[in-house]
Amino acid sequence: MMEIARRLVPLVLLLAAIAHVASAPDGTRPWLAWGLIAGAVAVYLLLPFEQPPEGALRHSRLAAVLLPDLIGFTLSLTFYGIYIVLVADNPNLWGVILLLGPPGAICLAILLVAAWYASFWMVIEADRLSVATLRTRQELPFAAIRSVKPTRHLPPRWLAPLLVLAGGWRGFGVALLHGHRASHGLRFDLADGSHFDAPVDAFPEVGRLLSALKKAGVRVDVELDVNMGLGRKPVRKAR
Repeated sequence: MMEIARRLVPLVLLLAAIAHVASAPDGTRPWLAWGLIAGAVAVYLLLPFEQPPEGALRHSRLAAVLLPDLIGFTLSLTFYGIYIVLVADNPNLWGVILLLGPPGAICLAILLVAAWYASFWMVIEADRLSVATLRTRQELPFAAIRSVKPTRHLPPRWLAPLLVLAGGWRGFGVALLHGHRASHGLRFDLADGSHFDAPVDAFPEVGRLLSALKKAGVRVDVELDVNMGLGRKPVRKAR
């Protein structure tokens, strides 16, 4: 849960800084706001990072962790910050939380996604995969993996409008970039009927993972073979 604390504690401190500035428009004790901001940055940067085993496969921090963190903090601070400023000026406007609260809560999910990516790693061992996620660690023996196939998920429809609302025309450009870009992953179908999904968009060594699975006799979807350059392209049937 360290990665969750790395995001939620700074968010609370930054919102406290906004609340202090909003409630003290005459500039009283500006050092307190700056102290809260400095504390938020310190918590984010100085909380210990869990070091994965040597040779572990991890997502790119820039694409999978830092950019989602930037978007999540920006959107969350925008929606909850507006509420804090409005209520500080007029306490009777507390009901505006019904309007700004739900999208703000959704924005928190972006920070949780970043925490999930930051916690994820995978180690290829002789007869199994060792996988760590935000919640658990598990062992996936190759013998228990029936097949691996690609998955594709479009971003939620609410993301693009929220980016525009929070960032204006600047957010509009980001919305165009992310609003229709699908995320790709791997689905591991297990022998017991369950499955395990692993996003691979920011996974720089997915080819090494698929090669190990093929070598272990796991059935890898032909589409992954083609996209990752691990096999021959399927021959099209003559019409």
